[in-house]
Amino acid sequence: MLLTAKDALEDIVAGLEAGADDYLIKPVHSAELAARLKTAQRILNLEATLKKRKEEVERLSVTDLLTGVYNRRYLSEQLPKLLHASHRQGRPLSLVISDIDHFKKINDIYGHQTGDAVLQYFAALMQRSLRTGLDWIARFGGKEFIVVLPETAIDQAAVAADRPGFLTAHSTVEIPKGPVRFAASFRVAGVPAHLADKVSLEAPVAAADAALYRAKGNGRNRTEVHQGDFPVKM
Repeated sequence: MLLTAKDALEDIVAGLEAGADDYLIKPVHSAELAARLKTAQRILNLEATLKKRKEEVERLSVTDLLTGVYNRRYLSEQLPKLLHASHRQGRPLSLVISDIDHFKKINDIYGHQTGDAVLQYFAALMQRSLRTGLDWIARFGGKEFIVVLPETAIDQAAVAADRPGFLTAHSTVEIPKGPVRFAASFRVAGVPAHLADKVSLEAPVAAADAALYRAKGNGRNRTEVHQGDFPVKM
């Protein structure tokens, strides 16, 4: 808001074009100034409300509504950016993909509400194991979650996967019928920095999927690590 003695039309236009929302010519009565300031405050409050709603809509668009973690859309948008940054900075990146063991059996025995409770508990359990401000987790499928570990080599990721895996094996979800014990299998894939800009989004996920089948075949409730190269983009 400009308060000035300049009252020529060109001065008023110049002030408004410079970014002012209002232009008052002196002398100004205090009541008028107070009224205009209240109007300006209402506009600011409206803008703040609209901004907050926009941010909330954007947040919900990349959030899994059941578990509160990121969704597959966010993963698809952000992982390619992280792979590019990994190559540029010369730092590795790893993924840990988790899969709740015998999840269909949980749904069949206890019902889908219990299955949802298990998913929520499991997601919260893994989130507590993440490094604040660096790692993040997304729900990839019905019972699958992907933990993204920037600046993390595959051996470090394997160690990180053991923590939520151990806690899950000793965790239960309480329901009216009693405690429900569940476990999960984890698979780990790492992307070396020198390959990060040549690897598609699907490659590390597919590699981790291959490790999942080994985890399931070797008895579930365990962590398997992908060993080998990735197909690269030419």
